[in-house]
Amino acid sequence: MDIDVTALKSLVREKNLSLDLVVETIEAALLVAYQRTDGSAENARVQLDRKSGHVTVWAGEVNDEGEVIGEFDDTPEGFGRIAAATARQVLLSRLREAEGDATMTEFSGKEGDLVSGVIQQSTNPRMIRVDLGKIEANLPPEEQAPGETYEHGARIKALVTGVRRGFKGPIVTLSRTHPNRCGRCSHSRCPRSRTEPSRSRPSLGRRGIAARSPFAPTPRTSTARDRASGRRDNACDTS
Repeated sequence: MDIDVTALKSLVREKNLSLDLVVETIEAALLVAYQRTDGSAENARVQLDRKSGHVTVWAGEVNDEGEVIGEFDDTPEGFGRIAAATARQVLLSRLREAEGDATMTEFSGKEGDLVSGVIQQSTNPRMIRVDLGKIEANLPPEEQAPGETYEHGARIKALVTGVRRGFKGPIVTLSRTHPNRCGRCSHSRCPRSRTEPSRSRPSLGRRGIAARSPFAPTPRTSTARDRASGRRDNACDTS
């Protein structure tokens, strides 16, 4: 047996892959491997037996006019080891592609939504990487809010502004400055501002005198209802 078909079929079912597509990809990869061997035939095809797992290279037999009149077994010696290794590589590649497709589909539907993740270290100090669970997204410099610092391990919320297919899988872009995202801090732990804003103190002057005047309106004490109303007015919907 060149390829363990039972294990192959089990993994294909578990990962919800197409067996036909996986087998065709394995046969195509094995054909390339065969064509790199010495004395390989120009017209050839590879067949993987789906019951036994045996791999056969069929080479075309041609007549004097160059017409294919039949086929003969031209499987190189020791080709079974190559077949097994190739099958593993193809299967791993297909699994990565399937996972990438699933992630691509999931995050394409989240464009314009807020997502939550954890800030990760990056080789590029200006590019912030955010772990979203299934994938690490990018928060580029132009999408970072002025005055915010992003500490490794801090949880952050940001808007998904783009999803595209990259060489190694989907690439998700986030934003902390997009108009559709609330301007208030959406961190579970807010990013620190580089400059602490100064707090203004009430001035006494004429306002202080007016407050002590018997003709000045009596200041109304804020009630619990007023405070609740103020909170509603200032609340920011981040859902």
